[in-house]
Amino acid sequence: MRRFASALLVVAAVGCLLVGVALAAVFGTDDRARTGPHQVGGSAAVLTSAPDLLRVAGPVVQVTAQLPDDRPVFVGVGNAVDVASYTHQVALTSIDAVSVRPSRSHPLSLGLSRVGGAARLPAPPSDIDWWLASSSGQGQAVLLVELPTDPASLVVAALDDEPLDDLVLTASYLLPGAFGIGLGLVGLGLGLAIFAWLTRPSPRGRSWSPAAGQQPAVAAGPAVGESRGRVHRSVPIGLALLLTAGLSGCELPRGVTGEPSKLAATPTEATEVVNRWAEQRAEALRLLEAAPLSDVEATPTLDIDQGAFEVARRLFAGAAQRVRQDLRLETVQSPRLGRYPLWFVATVADGEQEVTKLQVHRRDSAATPWQLVAQADVLAQTELPELAVDGSGAIEPVAADTGEGLAATPQEVADAYAGILDDGSAADDDLVAVDSFVQQARTVVSTLESIDGVELEQSWSAGAVQWAMRTSDGGALAFITMTRTDAYRLESPRDVEWPAESEQQALLANGSDESPTLEYLQQVLVYLPPEGAGQASALGQYGGVVSDPAG
Repeated sequence: MRRFASALLVVAAVGCLLVGVALAAVFGTDDRARTGPHQVGGSAAVLTSAPDLLRVAGPVVQVTAQLPDDRPVFVGVGNAVDVASYTHQVALTSIDAVSVRPSRSHPLSLGLSRVGGAARLPAPPSDIDWWLASSSGQGQAVLLVELPTDPASLVVAALDDEPLDDLVLTASYLLPGAFGIGLGLVGLGLGLAIFAWLTRPSPRGRSWSPAAGQQPAVAAGPAVGESRGRVHRSVPIGLALLLTAGLSGCELPRGVTGEPSKLAATPTEATEVVNRWAEQRAEALRLLEAAPLSDVEATPTLDIDQGAFEVARRLFAGAAQRVRQDLRLETVQSPRLGRYPLWFVATVADGEQEVTKLQVHRRDSAATPWQLVAQADVLAQTELPELAVDGSGAIEPVAADTGEGLAATPQEVADAYAGILDDGSAADDDLVAVDSFVQQARTVVSTLESIDGVELEQSWSAGAVQWAMRTSDGGALAFITMTRTDAYRLESPRDVEWPAESEQQALLANGSDESPTLEYLQQVLVYLPPEGAGQASALGQYGGVVSDPAG
């Protein structure tokens, strides 16, 4: 047994010595492992690293990009999902592989490939807000970044859009305490070697037994075997203490696994997006003009707001506009996605209207802004179902054609809901209830048909469901965009008395068309309960007229 322990200590000593010497030699006294300079230029103005190349999290890496003649250069690191979208269809040089070779100054060899495409990035790198770290300069840019836990990619760009044919890259990996750890492991190896010598087996001597009646001498101290046994038992304790002391000041790298993905928006990012939307909305209300919303909203929400402002201008022309707005962001929840478009859900309390707005903000690509694309106003007393989240806090999207755990897919529910709206006499069916929104729509039809000289034929249809998410009870919330068409037949268009401050009064009064048509968009928030737990019903809606017969 003693022989085996001694051999084990020798192996451990050699391993510690080899690793310690390697650490001290590779990282040096400044705790940096360097590679380069590497000539990686090409015919494109952009260079990137493949998503599966930076598969290590934790280390602090410094990258220096150099171009001759003081040419402006940019270097940045971003989530692989963002970089893939940003550089999509752009001509670039890609670092696809890294191989190790026996050289202290150039231990890494880069494998490059060329990708064809457009000559320029869709937006200047300085306009991008998702960089984990970035730097730019004249002739040289130096980047220092801690590699994240999600797959990331490096981007180098010539800011003059000229080829990176003379690009030189130098990289260093900073491991605080690496040199000290190396020396510590060398010392540990030497210590283990001494322990191995002390625990070596003693040579076998002649056997001896005391004569009859003779007592063996009493040992003055512990026997050799006992002393060595205690030394042997102290080895694991000493090893653990030394390793703990050596590694306490060093964060070891962690591997990054899985396909590229990202949380669509952090709470901080989403808060900035919603606040910017609120500011632009206040400006639009002040001007009574939808133009300020064009940067922060997109179809169909933007179409609805443009129609509302057109109606307001006609009804309140010349009236002074007082901005009354009380919006407070309450919650933000995002899914984890592997590609663009990205989106998140925001809950905004509207104190002025006494409703809660449930919103979906989308970003089509890494170079475009966030925009509001779906919205529903929910009465303040309505309790919204809690969204399901995974271990990282990300919500779970539900595809339009996925019916797992539900009575039907979100798209089937949307079509059924449009069918009930389209048939003014339809009752509840297995999928959808005749809820308050359906009843309100039918009341509007009855009110308009009761006006003298007015006949109305109304039709509804559902668009493709784009935004649905799982709830914690196994159900789902879905935004359904409905198209409503009101086709009128008027006996005497100029004599019709439309309801005061209505879109009909704004758009049809004083007209001459006997068969005008108004088209509406309605964004309806529908709750789909788990299978067997009831019918789908609307929780809120946001909509309005989007067509102008005279326009």
